[in-house]
Amino acid sequence: MQTKKTVEELLKTIELWRVANPPKVVVQKGTKISKCIQMMKEKRTGACLVVENEKLCGIFTERDVLKKIHQQKVSLSELVENYMTPNPKTLPGNTTLGKAIHDLVQGSFRHLPVVNNENKPIGMIFVRGIVDYIAEHFPNEVYNLPPKIQTFTNQEGA
Repeated sequence: MQTKKTVEELLKTIELWRVANPPKVVVQKGTKISKCIQMMKEKRTGACLVVENEKLCGIFTERDVLKKIHQQKVSLSELVENYMTPNPKTLPGNTTLGKAIHDLVQGSFRHLPVVNNENKPIGMIFVRGIVDYIAEHFPNEVYNLPPKIQTFTNQEGA
């Protein structure tokens, strides 16, 4: 008889190649920012992987659009490599789900590329995807969590 794994066991044993979604947007170095933004919008994703000779060389995210492009009034005809995060943190496909969560939290990342041994992108891990995966496998544990009790130290109002 096979027993159901706990959430803790899942985090320690499931490898990213089983969980990561294929990257939705991958562009070549030399692509215009306007094209990256258009593709990210069409694919409804917050990140675009930038490759050179099929190897990951950067990541361009919605944060880059807001902090670098919009705030600095950069022309959308500029090239993505001038505003991407070069050589981003990556995870190999055999990384555990728990380690991926740790790295996302520690680095304040919303997206992390998953790469093979040749640094070619094979997937993307993101916070929402992990939550969805855990909720799918442990619906009772996730959907039946008790409410977080809030206490207020300052009285509001009159």
